[in-house]
Amino acid sequence: GGRPCQHVFCRPCLSQALEQCSQCPSCRADIEIDDLQPHLAIRSLLDELPVRCPRSCGWTGRRDARSSHASECPLARLDALRAELAGLADVQQQLAERDARIAALEARVEEQDRQVVGISRRLVA
Repeated sequence: GGRPCQHVFCRPCLSQALEQCSQCPSCRADIEIDDLQPHLAIRSLLDELPVRCPRSCGWTGRRDARSSHASECPLARLDALRAELAGLADVQQQLAERDARIAALEARVEEQDRQVVGISRRLVA
């Protein structure tokens, strides 16, 4: 609702109407977007509406409980775990690449050690 008339509209529809004309669509009273206020009785009625989980996990409940369900939704938790596993798969790939690099560096050090030993033997002889 808004001042002064208290007519009730959904915010997106009223915002669109006010972009074209700064008057209430019902009574043509002058109104500004800053005058809009939530209508508490309507909001309370809407919050009591039964809704389903948007992820289709099977949960149904009051509209005002949907946000708390979202943090506990088993499908949301499953998606979070899948994302975590995907990150771990990336870590495993990185570890495999580092292991290969370490093995290559160890082989290089071993070759250089052989060269140093060979040069040392020639110098001593």
